[in-house]
Amino acid sequence: MPTLERNDKSDPDNTDRAADIVIAGAGIVGLSAALALAQKNFKVTIVEALGKNKFQVNKQLEDNTRDIRAIALSASNWRQLARYLTQKSSEQLALQLYNMSSPIWDMRIVEAHPLRGVESRKLHLSHKDLYCRLGHKNSTKHETVTPLGYIVEGQDLLQILYRGASTHENINIEHETKLQNFNAAHNYIEVLLAHKNQTQKKSIRAKLLLACDGKNSSLREQANIACRKKDYKESALVCALAHERAHSGTAVEWFTPLGTFASLPMLNQQSGIVWCDKHHNILELIELEESEFIKHAQTRFGRWLGKISLASKRVAYPVSLSHAHSYVAQRLALLGDAAHAIHPLAGQGLNLGLRDVVTLVKQITEAEYLGEDFASSQVLKRYEKIRRRDANSLIFVTDSLHKIFTNDSTILREIRLSALTLIDKIPLARRAIVRAAAESS
Repeated sequence: MPTLERNDKSDPDNTDRAADIVIAGAGIVGLSAALALAQKNFKVTIVEALGKNKFQVNKQLEDNTRDIRAIALSASNWRQLARYLTQKSSEQLALQLYNMSSPIWDMRIVEAHPLRGVESRKLHLSHKDLYCRLGHKNSTKHETVTPLGYIVEGQDLLQILYRGASTHENINIEHETKLQNFNAAHNYIEVLLAHKNQTQKKSIRAKLLLACDGKNSSLREQANIACRKKDYKESALVCALAHERAHSGTAVEWFTPLGTFASLPMLNQQSGIVWCDKHHNILELIELEESEFIKHAQTRFGRWLGKISLASKRVAYPVSLSHAHSYVAQRLALLGDAAHAIHPLAGQGLNLGLRDVVTLVKQITEAEYLGEDFASSQVLKRYEKIRRRDANSLIFVTDSLHKIFTNDSTILREIRLSALTLIDKIPLARRAIVRAAAESS
């Protein structure tokens, strides 16, 4: 289908609108949505509670005081972000995204135990599996140079998206402003804004309001949308480790009865760590002296990349599942964590939110092209139907994996190790997994 551009026919009902679409939250999903919509010539206002300094990365800080969080992007979402950042006058921002991204060429899924150590049976997924076929195992004809995905620093990605949004002619960002209330009418939605340093409140009339305000979305609550929640009784410790040897673009996920430990390949011979464990265990790891923490991390990380050292702050956050009963209300749509937040063991939470953006933009752009009200209930319901199917599948997979791998039953352990071995030996099975990880959109 050809690219659909926005229908610019005059609309007397909307001559007083300050924006076509208002977005609550200038996180990665909110900024991506703004850029995607602005490229279709929609006028967008972003409402962000924090100031501009949130989007500035201080590279001068010492390594172990910087907040470095590794973000995993599927190959298709990475390409989509590059398109959002390619503006009419320049491709500079897309080039910056390329330079800050570390490709994932291989993934290894391993089971480990504090006493038994690392199991020899594992699942090895490669970028070559994207095009492997039975009968062509050794043929370079079906190999590809496309990586499985990319790892970027969260703050770097946020900063570059912000640069793109803050300089786009179709995007206005209201900093240090809270979206206090909203009122949906038949053909518009009015939002009430309160700026930190202003006593007088401001209202904006738009066609559509997007809630990109995170797992604890206030807009979701104001819309009286119920939410299924599950506490995994775990926390995730995130940091960056430097190591002696190059990782060669290899990501590793260790499953243990206490939680998962993921190593994600970053630039500058570093790896991003996502370490999930019981709350008290993570708290102890956060409070350890750096040298003691490195001893524990080296035991979990192993010696495959030589000696390691801490390259960032250690930050922890609670791990939970949340899933909104509805993604839409009258002239309101939820995206990203506001709609669904999942366990980080598969590194797919942000990718799920970015796919929300792709679907929503496609639905409302096509509706506008066909002369429909792009924020009508029918259009938003189409968005929800498509996205709920994807979210339900991923929630089921991540929740099931967590249950299966944190159960230390001898029988269950043998079943899952046998399953990993079987998948590792079947090229078509490996291909299905890596295509789902790399090419989902």
